[in-house]
Order: sequence, then structure tokens, then C-alpha cells
Amino acid sequence: MAIRMQQRRGTAAQWAAANGGLGPVLAAGEIGFETDTGKFKMGNGSSTWNSLSYFTDASDFDTASIMSTVDSKVSTAINNILDGAPAALNTLNELAAAIDNNSTFATAITTALSTKATITQVNTHEALTTGVHGIADTSALATKAYADNAVSSHEADTTSVHGIADTSALATKSYADNAVSTHEADTTSVHGIADTSALATKAYADNAVSTHEGDSTNVHGIADTAALATKAYADQAASSAVALETAARSSAITEALSSHGTATVNIHGIADTAALATKTYADTAATTAVSAHNGATTNVHGIADTANLVTLAGTQTLTNKTITSPSGLVKADVGLANVDNTSDADKPVSTAAQTELNLKAPLASPTFTGTVTTPLSTAGYVKTNASGVLSSSAAIAQADVTSLTTDLAAKAPLASPALTGTPTAPTASAGTNTTQIATTAFVTGAVADLIASAPGALNTLDELAAALGDDANFATTVTNSLTAKAPLASPTFTGTVTLPAAGIVFSDGTQAKAGVPSITTFATEISSSATLAAGEQDKFVPLSGAVTITLPASGYSTGQSIDFYQASGTGAQFASTNSVVGTPGLKFRTTNSVATALKTSSGWLVFGDLSA
Repeated sequence: MAIRMQQRRGTAAQWAAANGGLGPVLAAGEIGFETDTGKFKMGNGSSTWNSLSYFTDASDFDTASIMSTVDSKVSTAINNILDGAPAALNTLNELAAAIDNNSTFATAITTALSTKATITQVNTHEALTTGVHGIADTSALATKAYADNAVSSHEADTTSVHGIADTSALATKSYADNAVSTHEADTTSVHGIADTSALATKAYADNAVSTHEGDSTNVHGIADTAALATKAYADQAASSAVALETAARSSAITEALSSHGTATVNIHGIADTAALATKTYADTAATTAVSAHNGATTNVHGIADTANLVTLAGTQTLTNKTITSPSGLVKADVGLANVDNTSDADKPVSTAAQTELNLKAPLASPTFTGTVTTPLSTAGYVKTNASGVLSSSAAIAQADVTSLTTDLAAKAPLASPALTGTPTAPTASAGTNTTQIATTAFVTGAVADLIASAPGALNTLDELAAALGDDANFATTVTNSLTAKAPLASPTFTGTVTLPAAGIVFSDGTQAKAGVPSITTFATEISSSATLAAGEQDKFVPLSGAVTITLPASGYSTGQSIDFYQASGTGAQFASTNSVVGTPGLKFRTTNSVATALKTSSGWLVFGDLSA
């Protein structure tokens, strides 16, 4: 049952006069009792006393306001239970998960703590000065104060600081800013420029270029650019000149060849061709001389030693060589250019020489015909048959290739190689899914991506499985477990709900435990005789004057109780109807007397400060 408490009370005049003649504002459900009239009013939390009607039945309650207040109280109570708990720890399930769903968590922690250092050990450790965490002597360590003092002293140093002989000689920011500012205003001797004011600006240069583009006289030493010949004009003039020169050359060559054919003196540097020996003369009259000449090796045609000459069979190649014609070999007066300056297509080649050249293969990509014969190969690099003929089917002996057998023995076969040492391979990019070899770097990266910064205790499948209680149906298990839990919002319990022995304490001081003191709501004061309305259980009802309270036969459950007190006046009493009994009687003894009405299975039992 609820503890007996007194209600607010006063005479009708006192109630009406309060609050500047408006009467006080009672809280929702709060009772105010008029002691001289025996009537009471119940507040709604907003209306003044004089605007409230006297309580007659449950219709007098401002249900919406009361329910709003109740909802607010319940919400506040739930929030107080949560008490700012984070979203991840505001349910019993989350709290259970936080302790690994371990019903013996305290025992496990206690066992774990028993393996830790004691306070005595820690205190002993704190006093150690040698061999602490790898420090030979902690007394040699510099304290913060020592370091601060050293830094402070260092800050005041001006000589030999970080290799600077005298820091006072350094330029400060303001000095540098001032120097730069002064430098910006300089116009003479700036970066090797005698006078920057003489420099041309971009606008000046653009204007000068624009003006220059329109000039036609004295341009780059040309008196008048209008007198220059255009490309078309020059091409036309050149074409005409070539035609004239070709005609002139043809005539001059014809005349020169005619004169040249009969000339005998000064022919190709020969003073007199009549003095030349004929082939017959050389063969018959100079056989001995020619024979001796053939065997000569020194001073032959100006060559000191012919033995140093390269024979035709040699492999020398003349590249970008300058061959100068003997004086007089080419007649410049007939328009023929020096051989050195003659284009390749115009250089004279004899028919016999050209025929021989046509039979030669080019050095680059030659195409041979017939039977190609090379020197017999003994090194094994060219495939030839026994006659030296190139053959694609000729075999190259393995022994002919230097160190081939040894080198091959050190190579791994393509099929099922057995590598030794530390073989390496290119590391594939992350996510590669081919038959490419995976290196240790690739595997390490793949494992790191799989772990994805998971904590050390949860970075293996075994640890994750253990964290899930080795339950292959963990999600179903948790889901089924959650279905058996009550929601935070508007839970509906079934069966027998068991509360903690200490009860549930709400923010307004009420408790869900029988016999524990709680804050009782004051009902509206009763100032005239009436039947008690339903829903007044656990309330404190003030009575005013000699009112008679009839306790109803229905509307209350066995065990529910209501407290009453004589707030003002005297003579209030309970009617004896509906099996109401009391000792020594049913009448309030005097002003401020308190009595309790307890609903029993057979009626009502009233007790307290009563009289017959």
C-alpha cells in the first residue's frame, strides 16, 4: 500500500485569494482541498484555481494533459535509465555483446587481473632508477624543467648557434622586408641593368613590332623591300636561265669535243700526246720495264710502299670520302661540275662496271638465288652442309656452341621447374585474377586487403568464428534472440515480469516495488459529499468539511488503496455502504486526520486517525 500523506488544503477564500486573486496553478493531477466546504479540485498543470471546477467524477480530469504528463514522466524515466548511453550500448543485448556475451565475464576479468602486477609491484617499479624500460639510469634523464631551462638558455645564445658565428648579424624579417621594399624602388644598377627606366615595356615593344611590320624601306639592310623578287618571280627567272644555259652548254660541248678530238698538246695534263707510248710499244719495247714495274712495291705512282694498300679482296668500305679529280680531268669551261659535287645519278659509270654491280647483292636484306656457298662453319653459328652450302636442315652440334651445355644446365625447364635459392618474379597488381605467378608481395597485399585493418584479435577466420561463438547460424541465433526481447518503445510484456529486488527507480522518485516510498499524486479536493470516482488509487485526496465519501463497489481492484485527509474543517466520514468497515469507526477524528481506504475481496477496509 502507499504511504499516507497530507494534501494541500485551505479554506475556499484562501484558495481564491492566492496568486493575485486567481488562485494557484495546480500541477496535473495535484489535489487542492477546501477545508471549510469539504470540496476539492484537481489541477491540470495550466489552469488557475478559480478556473477549475470542483471534482465530481473522472470527467473532471484533463485526461490529455494528465496523459501528456505521464508520457513525459515515462519518457524521462526511460531516458534516465539510458542516462546518455551511446547508441551502441543502450540495450541489454549491446551491453551483453560488449562483454562478449560472457555470463561469467566478472570471473574471467578477475582471473585475468590476477595475472597482472599488483599495486605493490607498480609502486616498487615506480621507485626504480636503473634498468627501467631499457634505460640504464633514469636519474640521468633530463626533466621537463631542466629541458625548458636549457632551451631558454639556448634561446638567449647569439654566438656559435647552429653553425652561425653571430646570430645578431642575421637580418631580421623587418630588415629584409625593408631591404626588399628599398630594392623595389631602385632604377639604377639593378641586376646588371644600368637604368631600368630605359627598358622597353611590353606595350612599347608590341607597338615597335607593329610599326616595323609596316616598314618597306631600310629593312634589315634592304633599301626597298618592294624591289625584292617574289618566289614565283624567282622560279620563273630560274626556269628561263636553265633553258638558256642548257642550250649554251650543248653548243659549247659539241665545239669543245670537236677541237678536243684533234688536239695533241695539253690533253688532260699531258704536254704532248705524241710522246705517249702505245700499248704495242709498251708490250714489245718495254717488256723488261713493265715486268720490273709490275714487281715494284716502293715509289710506285707516288706510293711509298704498295704493300700497305688494301686489296680489292679486303673488307674496307669508303664512307663519306672526298675524291678529288686530278687537275684538268674535268673541263669547267663546258659546264661540267667537279665529280665531288655531281649527284649520284649523274656520276659516270662504265657499262662493264654497272654490269658487275648488278650482279652484287646489297648489304641490307640480300635476296640470293641458285646455290649459296659460305666458308665451312666450325663454330656452329651458321647452318651449312658438308660442302659449305647454307641449309635450314643442317644440324649445329651442341659442342660447337661455347658453354652451351653448362649454360643450359643452369636453366629451369618450362615444364615443372624445380627452382632453388630465392627466385623472384614481377608482382602483379592488386586484384589480378590470371595464371600469372603470385609473388609473396602479391599474397601479402591480398592478405592485407582481406584483413582491412582488422584488430589483431579479430584478423583470422578462427578468431572471427570464436567471436561468433563458433555458431554457423549466428545471424539466425541473434535474430531469434532479439525476437524474444522487448522493444524500447512501448514494450508489451507477457507471462510474469520479474523486476530487480531493488525495484525500478524513476526520475520523479516513484518505484515499481510494493512497500517502497514514492511520490503520491494529490487528487482534487472533495468539498461536498460524493461517490469516489474510479482511478484515484495511490492518490492523496483532501477533504473539506463534513463531507461523506462513498467508496464504490466497482472500479477498483483488490489491494489498491487511496489516502484521505481532513484538509479543513471537521466531520468528514465514509459511508458504510458497499461493505465498508473501519475501527473504531468511519469518521475522521479532527482536522488533519489521515485515513486509508484499502479495497479488499469483500469490500473496503478503512483505517487511520478515525473515530466512531
